[in-house]
Amino acid sequence: MDEYVRKERSPLELLDDEPVGECSDAEVDEEELNNFLMGDVLVGGDGRHKPKLSFAEKYVRKLMRRGRRGTTKIASTTRKKRKRKTAAHASKLTPQLEKLMQQATTHYLCGNFKDAIKTLKEVVRRAPGLHDPFHMLGLIYQEEYNDPVTATGYYLLAAHLVQTDLELWKRIAEMSQDLGNVDQAIYCFKKCLRNNEGEPNEEAIFSLAMCYLEKQDHPNAIKKLHFLFDLHPDDGLLLHELCKSLTIVGDKETLLAVLQTYYDSTGDLDAAQRACQLQLTLAQYTECSDFVQFVANKLQTQIVKLPLPMIVAYVVSMLHTDVEPVTELSTIWNMNDVTPIMVYSIALAMAQRCPEKALQWFYKAYRKDDPTTVRAMTAQQGIQMAKCLIIVEKNSDTAEQLLAKLLEREPNNSELIILMADILELGGKHAKSDELLGRLTTTDLDRLKMIQKPIEPGERHAELMYLIDAVYTLLNACFSEIKYRPAPCLLAQNDNKRNTEDFCAILKSTNQWIDRFLRIVNDCELDTERTYQKLSTSKANRNQNDDVSQEYNELRKDVGKNYSFLRTKKDLGLQSVEDIIGWKHYESLLESATALMAMAGRSKEGVQLLEIIANNKKRYKSNTDIVERKHMLTTVENLIFKLSCFGGIYKVALGHARSDFVNTGNLKRYAALLGSGTLAKAALSALSSSSEKDALLENRSWVTRQLLLKPYNFDLLMVAGHFCTMSGNWPFALEEYRRALMQRPKDHVAALCLAVNYFNSLSSKVVEDNKKNVVMAMAFLQYSLELRKDSTQTHPYSGVYHAECLYNLGRAMHFINMLHIAVPLYEKCIETIRQLENTYKEVKNQDALQCPCIICDICRKSDVKFPHEVHGLAEGQFVWEYERKHILRVSAIFNSITQNTGRSI
Repeated sequence: MDEYVRKERSPLELLDDEPVGECSDAEVDEEELNNFLMGDVLVGGDGRHKPKLSFAEKYVRKLMRRGRRGTTKIASTTRKKRKRKTAAHASKLTPQLEKLMQQATTHYLCGNFKDAIKTLKEVVRRAPGLHDPFHMLGLIYQEEYNDPVTATGYYLLAAHLVQTDLELWKRIAEMSQDLGNVDQAIYCFKKCLRNNEGEPNEEAIFSLAMCYLEKQDHPNAIKKLHFLFDLHPDDGLLLHELCKSLTIVGDKETLLAVLQTYYDSTGDLDAAQRACQLQLTLAQYTECSDFVQFVANKLQTQIVKLPLPMIVAYVVSMLHTDVEPVTELSTIWNMNDVTPIMVYSIALAMAQRCPEKALQWFYKAYRKDDPTTVRAMTAQQGIQMAKCLIIVEKNSDTAEQLLAKLLEREPNNSELIILMADILELGGKHAKSDELLGRLTTTDLDRLKMIQKPIEPGERHAELMYLIDAVYTLLNACFSEIKYRPAPCLLAQNDNKRNTEDFCAILKSTNQWIDRFLRIVNDCELDTERTYQKLSTSKANRNQNDDVSQEYNELRKDVGKNYSFLRTKKDLGLQSVEDIIGWKHYESLLESATALMAMAGRSKEGVQLLEIIANNKKRYKSNTDIVERKHMLTTVENLIFKLSCFGGIYKVALGHARSDFVNTGNLKRYAALLGSGTLAKAALSALSSSSEKDALLENRSWVTRQLLLKPYNFDLLMVAGHFCTMSGNWPFALEEYRRALMQRPKDHVAALCLAVNYFNSLSSKVVEDNKKNVVMAMAFLQYSLELRKDSTQTHPYSGVYHAECLYNLGRAMHFINMLHIAVPLYEKCIETIRQLENTYKEVKNQDALQCPCIICDICRKSDVKFPHEVHGLAEGQFVWEYERKHILRVSAIFNSITQNTGRSI
């Protein structure tokens, strides 16, 4: 096999539609050589960048060179290429090359740089594997022409020829930093992280960390800085940079460990103080008090002799553990340099257990006429002080003034607003109280467990009747014609019909209907929460009255467990959607609303509402409508999945698909998601550089866990094999596909995947016997082709499948560099397709494919039977119209080859 076979291959490259060619360094002119060496470097620079040759042009040049040579280069399949540790030795140079190098050196020393460059390029043309010409070219462009961009390019070529030249890698990295090419600097610094003895190169590691910081890549910077900090735990610069990055990413636990390590190494009390503050932030009160005691013991002194911030931290931590440090409190009280922030933190820790003493500490720092004391107080501290004022002194005026000042600084703080409204309500200032409560948002209400007043039953009934009457008109306007269908519906058209005035009017009416629907349904779904709130209050009251509690329990035993929920809901006068229109009509209304929200591009709102409905119905306690409720819950779960798929909310969709697999053992939904949308596009590249790397890695872990529970599931084995292929783990992929083929020996896809991975494994360094893998690959490929042929014999377009088999076999021959077999197979494939043109030209396919999207799914269920299927995308027509074009793409390449060479390959 040729040498390029052993290079890394992307997953399933055997099935790519473009063959991989071979590059030779012989018979290349100076202009082509300059473009080859410096093309990527000069992109975006000056005007020396030339356009790249097409694949066909490169392939023709290669064949012409091969014809002149008259021989074919054949590489050994067993002998591995040794890694060259140094540049080409002078002893290996021919006398002519030595003479040229001497001439280039002479030109360089004499200042004839143009002649030196010309001579060096001639050396490169004759011996492109030498290190010294590239290095000297870089030196000339850097020092004499002051062209660091070109110099960096030549240095990179020299460095790749001598991988162990660490100083050269470092120089390139520093030049790249100066040029602002941080990515290239990172790449070069990674090449010199260890010296020739295998020891860490600390200077390069630190420079790499600085590059990561320049890119705002703090996680990677933290890894490098933490490695250096472990080697030098007393380095203040490392501590500063590491703490800064850890603070940005919010990793307080690691930051605390770093500060404590630095203190252990240096005894720096500033680091100890910062560690104490972090422990208080993390609510590690016991650890904080122990750490302060440890510092005092290490210094052989008392706690009151430590710096003031550490004494305050010790007092706060002890107060939170219900221990009052009398000595330390007395010491802080008598100090003159105590800041208001310190006093407020002590008072806050004391407020719950002793509001009287806490108020004294608040008064020690608070001055209503001093704005600095107000600015030093946090919202939580102000709330506690106001509560202490009301509890201890009944001083609502001072509390109101304090909260008013804090609200000027934080006007949207919900806790301040509610406490201020309560105080105003107690003082009879109802208008101001209502005005304050009007600032609260729905998020604030949900967080504070405050539920808005329900819509009146009469208004609910009227709104629901309007929604039911208007929905049929909207459905007819939106779905009767396919020109308004949005992507990713298969019926969608690219003729901009959705930008017309007619559709804009329809869309406006649809959005108005959706707004009214969301308002009424969201309010009705809050009835469950309202009922449970009332239940918790009633339960607390009954527990205080033993007689009432006993009577209630006896009554509940008689009528059933759901008595309390239904009775409370009835007492509150709440009628939800299912109570007004019934479960069946509610389910139908939800389906129609979901389709309209998908049509209007409001999938996210729809998924949120459906999730709320599903959660509430799971909490709904009633034995009277259990069958209808379960049926509706199943429908809602299905709507969530389809709407999230339609709107591209893949995390929600994957969660439901996984749940479906766990419950039913069917992986169809999950596999369909992985094979569509952004996840499918991301799978075309290597997993390490994928745009959806995190999502794919998380799903790979889930598949691995499921395989432990179901090791013989064919679908799981295939998905696991695909993930291993994306990662380039050919041995693991082979094992998964082999197990899958054992489960279904007649599955041609599993056999083809197994064959492809045997071909890919030829580039792996761990493969011991390449010949065996070639034999196995060809055997399974032939087996898959036979299975494919048997399964498509009765298909109306079976000839196209035959061409597909020829194409796959040709790609296999091409992969192992057997072009004398591959090219005839390609030509036969193309000839087969062309012969089928006349045969299938008059065939009319009446098959129709049903679109699986949420809109078409609702249209199928509708009584009107709106359009929901598409012609021309059924299996037979799809094979002919699309796979035929895919195969014909190779014809242009080989036609160009045969015309330019004047002979058949």
